[in-house]
Amino acid sequence: MIRMMTIDDVEGVDKARNLYILLNTVLSITATIVGLGARILLPELAGGDTELALPALADAILPTVLVGMVLVGLFSATISTADGQLLACSAALTQDLLPGAAKSYRWARIGTIAMVLVILTLALVSPSEVFVLVTFAWAALASSLGTLLLVRVSGRSLSASTAIAMMSVGIITALVWRIGLHWSEDLYEVLPGMGASLLTYFVKQPVVNRLSSSSKASSETSEA
Repeated sequence: MIRMMTIDDVEGVDKARNLYILLNTVLSITATIVGLGARILLPELAGGDTELALPALADAILPTVLVGMVLVGLFSATISTADGQLLACSAALTQDLLPGAAKSYRWARIGTIAMVLVILTLALVSPSEVFVLVTFAWAALASSLGTLLLVRVSGRSLSASTAIAMMSVGIITALVWRIGLHWSEDLYEVLPGMGASLLTYFVKQPVVNRLSSSSKASSETSEA
C-alpha cells in the first residue's frame, strides 16, 4: 500500500497490481516446492525447527557460494520487511493517532523509538517460532480490519464508534482465544475474532442509527 502511494501515474497502479500478483504467485509456488522438498530430503526437521527448512535444504544440496546467496536473500528480505513495517507503524502512530505531531520531526523520531521498544518487547516475551507470531498477526488483522472491510464493501452504514468497538472486540477475542483459553490448536482464532467483531456491529450499529435518527428528528422539530 505504501509503495502504491509513490506511483506518479494512476495507470501505473494496474501494472503494479499485476506485477505483485504474478510475483506473489511465483513465490507461493516456490515456497510450496521448498517445503515439500525439505520434508522428503530432510525428514529430521519434522521434529525440530521447521522454519530452518530453506537454509538447511540449501546447505544440503547447494555449493557454498549459493548457500551464502540464499542466506543473504533471507536476511535482506527480513531486514527490508522489518524496516517497512516499523516505518508504517510509527507513521500510523504519529500521523493518524496523533495528528498534532504529524509535522514534528522530533515526535516522528519518538514514535519510531516507541515502536522499536514495543516490537523488541514482543520479540522477547513471545514464542520463539516466528510462524506462531505471524499466524496470530494475521488473525488480529482479520478480526479487526477484515470485518470493517466486509461491512464497507457490503455498503452498510458504519459509525466511528462502531468501528472502534468492532476492532477492539475482535482483537480482544482473538487474544483471549489464544492466550487465555488456549483453544487456538482446536480452532484458529480468526473465526471467533471475526464472529465477535461482526456481532458487535449488528448489535451496536442499529442503536447508533436509531439515536442518529432521533437526534435528526429532534433538530428538525426544533427548527420548525
